[in-house]
Amino acid sequence: MELNTKMKVIIFIGLLASVAIAKDKATTAASTTEKYSSSTIAEENSTVANSICEDNSTYCDNSTEVPFSNFTTISSKNETVKKEIASAGQSVHGDFCTCDLQENFCDINCCCDKDCSLENKEVFQYCLSEPRFYDTRYCDYMKYIYINNTPVKWHINQNGLFCIIKSNHPPSYIIQRKHPIRTFVETRTEKVNKFSWRKELINENDIFNSSKKILYGSSMWLVNRRGIHKFGLLNSFITNRCLIKEAVFYLKNLDTKCSQNEIFEDNPYINLKYYFQNVYLITNPMLVNLTKWKQKVFENCPRNVCISIVPKICENYLTNCEDIKNDTKILTVRCNVSLITKMNTCYNVVKKLRYNIFHNGTKGAVHVELLAVLNNITHEFGGESSEFDQEFSVRFFWTNSTGDVKDLSGNPGYLINKPIFTGKLLTIKNGSDTLLKIKRNLTDAKESFLTIPDNIDGNCVLNETHFTRIEFGYNLITKCKYRSISFSTRKGVNGTEICRALQRSVLEMWNFNNTMIGFFGNADENNLDDWIKALYKKDLNSLLNSTLGYFSSKMGYLSCLNLVNDLEIDIFHSRIDINDLLDQEKILAVTFSFGGFTNRTLIFNKNTSSVNYETSLKTTVTFYDLTTQKRKKAVDPPSLEIKLPYDFFYPFVRINNDCSNIRLNVLIFILTLVIVVHFK
Repeated sequence: MELNTKMKVIIFIGLLASVAIAKDKATTAASTTEKYSSSTIAEENSTVANSICEDNSTYCDNSTEVPFSNFTTISSKNETVKKEIASAGQSVHGDFCTCDLQENFCDINCCCDKDCSLENKEVFQYCLSEPRFYDTRYCDYMKYIYINNTPVKWHINQNGLFCIIKSNHPPSYIIQRKHPIRTFVETRTEKVNKFSWRKELINENDIFNSSKKILYGSSMWLVNRRGIHKFGLLNSFITNRCLIKEAVFYLKNLDTKCSQNEIFEDNPYINLKYYFQNVYLITNPMLVNLTKWKQKVFENCPRNVCISIVPKICENYLTNCEDIKNDTKILTVRCNVSLITKMNTCYNVVKKLRYNIFHNGTKGAVHVELLAVLNNITHEFGGESSEFDQEFSVRFFWTNSTGDVKDLSGNPGYLINKPIFTGKLLTIKNGSDTLLKIKRNLTDAKESFLTIPDNIDGNCVLNETHFTRIEFGYNLITKCKYRSISFSTRKGVNGTEICRALQRSVLEMWNFNNTMIGFFGNADENNLDDWIKALYKKDLNSLLNSTLGYFSSKMGYLSCLNLVNDLEIDIFHSRIDINDLLDQEKILAVTFSFGGFTNRTLIFNKNTSSVNYETSLKTTVTFYDLTTQKRKKAVDPPSLEIKLPYDFFYPFVRINNDCSNIRLNVLIFILTLVIVVHFK
């Protein structure tokens, strides 16, 4: 009975305490509702920026602490929004207006500009935004907006369920670079690992130095009656005119091209003798003794130090070269003017030059030969100035070179700006066996590299000397004019045959003989695994079959359908690792897509059974990098097949495999184990 009385007293006291706590909570909630106007649950996930300070800086500003109580408050009142509109000429953003860039002047569309009146703002199309931060996680914050081009201070009280009413975290500050750098030494530290312009130093190669060892990239020097001069080739600058000389450096091959517009006998640059007569090449600057020779290098330089240049006259492609004598008339340019035709013809004009320099490494050059191609030029006398293109090049060879040199585009991966290997797939029958082999003609770039027509004076040209090699990694677009004459001597020729002949001539200009592409820059012709077939959106035979033609107006005109004049070459490549070599470029595919199909009506010459065809050929080359992120994958573990010996269950199994005997033997074995363990 006493126990029941005590329990009742305890329960009564608990009820009184519960009522008191509930009343206190109600009072607290009511007071909080009056102070805050949104129904939220306060969650602290951030800090309040009270000041700005630098990391590890002695100039850090003192932070202004804002006292926070260590509790959060829940409000259930509906959202209220208050706004205050600033008067004209005032800014609600404080002292800064980021779009106000002119003092005492109204900046257009700058709504916070104090110089702008309400009348000025009527012409504004919009208000330029400002980079301001608003912490929308808090239930109560201020936002600055524009209404009708007028700045407005917008007081927002959120009524969301999840916003912060009050933060109970200590004060914080933002660490950022604010204060200036006071010492010069500190500025040098800040420049480390950052971009800076490379300093232009004095090039030592511009000064002849007889004490410096000749190495790769050293300047090369010529000697003539005027003294020592840098060896250089004529080149163009800004325009295609021959205006400058590009320096030749030791062991660096060089090619230049430019135009001469002064074609007359007194122009030394079109005379062959200017390039070798009384001109010597210094083999090695260290062998030149300027003190002993008293600056008269031309007269005193030994011929094993200053070697002569041996000229040779070659055919158009620098082939079949022959030695010439100094007294021959071919060395001098001769010009004749015809008063009747008013044409000026100049003979023996230098068209192409190549210096072949044979060297012995650090000992310098040993022998120099000059290969030259001469042309006859005819132009109108007294008329507009004519241009004549010239080509110059320098090649270096080891003295012990066998001449059987094969240039690679990488080893193994392709290098940027190197040509792409191509080859022709041949089928060789040897009795009953059929062999596949890759053929490349290393003496002809068209048959060993991926090439497209060259643009010569706006015309498409593709031959042994004029071509455009596609260089790895460089996108390219070219356009040139192509002219062709198609004819047939066979009687009864139809229009389709002539149109297909025109189409075939265009395809030959794009050089589709080589259909195999090398995976790598060192692709081997003897290994078919190093090559991949080029892919066509429409194969060549289908393209020719779709080309049709027919005559009209009693064979006066020929209409050709589906003539192509646009080629798109896409090259897909990827960087892969080969053994311990990283990022080796490999070509994954090369595709050819034809476009620009047109229908043309051409005039047909009945007497010669021919047509003249002229069109513009456009070629685009695009490289696509398909390199993906490298991932290392573990090799799958070997599969294990666990097999028990055939007699593993021998004590329990009879030879006749009777199931009842198995169960009986197992039972006897288990009972025996139990007895042994029990009495042990």
